[in-house]
Amino acid sequence: MKMVVFSHKACWPSGNSPMGYATDGGFVFHMQAIASLCEQVTLVVPVVKPKPSGEVLFTAANIKVVPLALPEVVGVRRKLAMGWFIIKQLVPFISIIKKHDAVHTPIPSDVGTVGMLIAHIMNKPLLVRHCGNWYKQTTLAEKFWKWYMEKYAGGKRVFLATGGGLQPPSAKNPNIQWIFSSSLSKAQLALNSQRNAINAAPVWHLAIACRQDEKKGTGRAIQALALLPNAAQFRLHIVGDGPDLPAFKQLAQDLGVTDLVSFYGKLSHQKVLEVLKRADLFVYPTDASEGFPKVVLEAMSCGLPVITTQVSLLPMLIEGHNAGVILKHNNAEHLAQAINQACAQPEQLRQWSANAVACAHQFSLEAWAQFIKSAITPAWLPYLPAGRSSVSI
Repeated sequence: MKMVVFSHKACWPSGNSPMGYATDGGFVFHMQAIASLCEQVTLVVPVVKPKPSGEVLFTAANIKVVPLALPEVVGVRRKLAMGWFIIKQLVPFISIIKKHDAVHTPIPSDVGTVGMLIAHIMNKPLLVRHCGNWYKQTTLAEKFWKWYMEKYAGGKRVFLATGGGLQPPSAKNPNIQWIFSSSLSKAQLALNSQRNAINAAPVWHLAIACRQDEKKGTGRAIQALALLPNAAQFRLHIVGDGPDLPAFKQLAQDLGVTDLVSFYGKLSHQKVLEVLKRADLFVYPTDASEGFPKVVLEAMSCGLPVITTQVSLLPMLIEGHNAGVILKHNNAEHLAQAINQACAQPEQLRQWSANAVACAHQFSLEAWAQFIKSAITPAWLPYLPAGRSSVSI
């Protein structure tokens, strides 16, 4: 099977990659897992100047990139420019889709939406993966994506919502299925879990890794550190870059905890895991719109109990597997209290740690790819050319 993927995810040329490109985040892992199901995967993505800090390399030989040049403007001007961009891309996109057997579009995505709608009109086998918070739609675009999926899921249109729950994503259309997210292979999961058991220690290491903006909760983590009565016995390790990083550094200085906080900036995926392996607790007091936050799964794979919030499926992951604490109130005071109570119970921490590892092992990239294969094979097989079905993993 030949599949084309339309995505807004920026990639860049890299001499370190055997197929010539790299990006950051979990996009590479997902695309390579999908490539394991296909003869060829073509990525239609924006290509930008190299950003070697934290880059993740594409290595699958059956992936190729078709570069796009998106408008480099913002706000209202971007909306106008995107309209012209879409018009210009209609013919090239149609030509690319004709050369492939199926189309995949992760959304939210401007590029993905265009590819999705063209594939719909052309009646191509279509895999749409909703990667935002399925439970919360605020913008017109978010409301449109959910409406579209509930309206048209079924047949050769395989629609998946990233997240989880006891009930299917949609009461309106039972053809929509939940899908988890992952950035870890079985081999990586096995390596991550090889760490020392948690013991009562003179210094406790807390970690948070995310895009550094206010909603993700890094500011609350710093405030909680300052509120701990025994703050000198803690260290907070902050991984990631983002618009509010300077403000968080200033906050640590204003609260007098600069010596207790380490800011790492943007790291490669492997170095993020190395920081997590050295920690004792993962704190993630987010109130952002989350789908299935991969970083929580990465922390759990390293044996870290998690203190987080009631956002999205986090209660199901953490409370459901007895792997940490879900905050009833997302503020610095309650976070500090939860940290103190957790570190006062080393036996409980060890149990949470073991449970976290066991939970994480259910969510490998191989299992993710197998789930997609099980969804697309019966839906697409009648429409694919002879000999061009998905291959065995």
